[in-house]
Amino acid sequence: MALTCLMRGGGGRRQCARGSVIGVVAALVVVLMMPAAPALAHAIVEASSPADGTLLAAAPTDLRVRFSEPISDEFIDVSFLTSSTSIDDERLVGTVDPDDPSVLVVALPALGDGLYQIGFGVRDREDLHEVRGRSSFSIGDHAMAAPSPPPAPPAQPLETGARWLFATGLALLIGVVITRSRWPDAPVAYPRRLAQLTAVALGFVVAGRVGVILARAYDLHVGMLDGLSAVARTSDMARLPVVIAAVLCAVPLLTPHRFASLDVPLTVNRSLSIRTALAWMAVIWLALMAAWGDHSALRGSVEPTMVLAKAAHLIGIGEWVGVVVVTLLVNAGSGRTASALAASSRVAIIGAMLTVASGLLLAGRMVVSLTGLFATAFGQLLVLKLIGVAIVVLIGLTHRRWHRSAPAVIEAIVLVGVVLLGASMATAGPATGDAYRPAPSSTTSGTVNGQVDDMIVRLRAVPAQPGPNDLELNVVQTRRPATAPITEVTVTAMTTVGSQSWTVVPDDRGAAVITGVNLSEGADIINVAVTRSSLPAANVQLELTTKTARYYHPVIVSSQPVRLPLQMLALAIGVLACAALISTSRRQFDQWSDARDRVRTH
Repeated sequence: MALTCLMRGGGGRRQCARGSVIGVVAALVVVLMMPAAPALAHAIVEASSPADGTLLAAAPTDLRVRFSEPISDEFIDVSFLTSSTSIDDERLVGTVDPDDPSVLVVALPALGDGLYQIGFGVRDREDLHEVRGRSSFSIGDHAMAAPSPPPAPPAQPLETGARWLFATGLALLIGVVITRSRWPDAPVAYPRRLAQLTAVALGFVVAGRVGVILARAYDLHVGMLDGLSAVARTSDMARLPVVIAAVLCAVPLLTPHRFASLDVPLTVNRSLSIRTALAWMAVIWLALMAAWGDHSALRGSVEPTMVLAKAAHLIGIGEWVGVVVVTLLVNAGSGRTASALAASSRVAIIGAMLTVASGLLLAGRMVVSLTGLFATAFGQLLVLKLIGVAIVVLIGLTHRRWHRSAPAVIEAIVLVGVVLLGASMATAGPATGDAYRPAPSSTTSGTVNGQVDDMIVRLRAVPAQPGPNDLELNVVQTRRPATAPITEVTVTAMTTVGSQSWTVVPDDRGAAVITGVNLSEGADIINVAVTRSSLPAANVQLELTTKTARYYHPVIVSSQPVRLPLQMLALAIGVLACAALISTSRRQFDQWSDARDRVRTH
């Protein structure tokens, strides 16, 4: 709203400031009134037990996969993908842990030594988007399993189309509101078309939100009625009444010549009337409602900064795409299109800067590395979107140089394609999991050393994770010749079933292996008693640490983080946008001052 004020001549900065204050207050009220409920378009796999790629000493009884948010218990699909040994019962059943709704529990049959890979598919409770993944593990004397490729959900075509309708409708609505706010200062050859475009915009908005609900119900593949019943319990259905209320706020734009009381100015120079204020309220509501769900909660709860960044992204698209498209349509066939585009170019430029800056901030949150950028559908769509934006910028510069409408038409067409790419990104899974992050710099090795008398005791747990482990023991006598031969070693540990002891006889090198030691996560105190001929037993206590492995996969491209470069680029574009605002405001103020001085002189 403040941007449209800055583009006006005449009334000065006080009216613009008043309109800006109204807009800021309205936005804050909207944010405070929004329900603080978690919402996430795609659950993220956070951990699995056994950890993906683990070598186990004994067969596990179940596979547990933890997600970033609660999952639905209605749409669970699990199966063996590969196995190196025969399985008596290949059917698997997955359930939700009753104590933790974000954990999937897959009961496993009796498994022999070998390599296994299990596939799973679940849907989150909030939006019912499907998340598929795989987990591999090996049992016994077998080669270690390679980690499974990370789950990378592709875009959903039906939902993408519905989201494109909504985003296009919102952009058109913003373009109509800005054009009405700047008219008659900006050329509008056919004002009646503004009402027609408003009807199209509101129709797109409603069809888009309803289409998202229908697309999700269809994608469940359980029948339309059952699908709608399931979707009715999600947050999207709960937000639909608010979307309808926001649309009703924009309805007065359909009757610009009726209800004259709605045109009472809220500012002296009519830069903001009651009708326009209601329209801006509708725009803010729709932008925030669209931003509230989806990728605004990457770890299970809504992040206000993500919501505001995405809302700003949608509004920026409207100031860019909407203004260009509406200006073309309301002046088509009048011969005034080029001059109208020139008058709207500054608003479009500011909208472009807002779009790019907020988009980079969002990308830095949803793509954590170059691997995520190039190895996932979301990242690839982002690359295509950036290329499209760059093409549009070049076309825009061509238009500003030659002042012709043809480049603007091409610009509008490419921008509509860019909006479609953005809608596809909204339905694809973000590349935020640990699979796309750098490998942990330091992890527990499960190895400890201790010294007692003239002996060094080395103990190593394999795989050093909670559950069954092999304890590799090595006792080295430092004195040469050795004081006495080692006859036996007794190892006592607190396991998951209580205190247990094992007595082994090491070989000539002092090495021995104890299999099937069930260790809990964290630090375990293990007592080692070494007995030598004709000598009393020597005891040493060792603290062995086990830790659940992170859900991590080898990188495909590069694990270097990209968030900071994207944030710095967004900051630079934001500074340029502020400079453009200040320059525009100063230029308009100087023009207004010159006009006032000329009036006083005459």
